[in-house]
Amino acid sequence: MTDPAPYDGPIARADGMRPYNRYLWPMAGDSWWVRDCEHLVVQRMAWPNHISVVALADGRYSTDGATYAIEGNHDCYGGPCVFATRQEAVRKAVAKFIRHCRHARYWSTNGISHEQCQLAINWALEVAARPPVVLPLPKPIPVKTGLPLFDAGLS
Repeated sequence: MTDPAPYDGPIARADGMRPYNRYLWPMAGDSWWVRDCEHLVVQRMAWPNHISVVALADGRYSTDGATYAIEGNHDCYGGPCVFATRQEAVRKAVAKFIRHCRHARYWSTNGISHEQCQLAINWALEVAARPPVVLPLPKPIPVKTGLPLFDAGLS
């Protein structure tokens, strides 16, 4: 499948995955969907419906997968979206989710009730308290330097 908007910049995911259509999706364990919560039935909730962070190859974390947002360190609301630690990124993503849930109580369509909002907020706070999932990352591919002493083990 050909990428409709190829990206050749420095941004990549921690596992080496490059952006597709100038967007990076979270790795397994870095995305939580409110529909996966058994006790929370929010059928009509169109958005917000998930919390996610993207682990970047340079060791930082982003709450937005768009390459332009990561490069400029601003989300669509103008706030920062790239953080030094996973905990900071998860807390920011949870805070944004909670803010949107509170606004969704007053939407005329696809909104949520006050009870559903409280359940969603409690679920989001529980997500923020979870320990991170540690996934093994692939070993980096060694690059030849052109110096025989350093390149001896690369062949």
